Amino acid sequence: MTTPCPNPTCHSTRRPHQYLCWTCWNQLPAPALRSLSRRDPGATARVRQLHRQLERRVPLSEIEVSP
Repeated sequence: MTTPCPNPTCHSTRRPHQYLCWTCWNQLPAPALRSLSRRDPGATARVRQLHRQLERRVPLSEIEVSP
């Protein structure tokens, strides 16, 4: 089962439990990848940061997520 990638400029799909499709995920800067990969009480807030930036159409290479 797949769902649409939340990146509004992408028409690919992602698997459950993935934040983005692989193509979009691999375009994120390393610090954002590290932050989004952390599983702790702040994980949901970091995903919200990602989604807000995607909604504003911030280029993937410029996405910043709190550590």
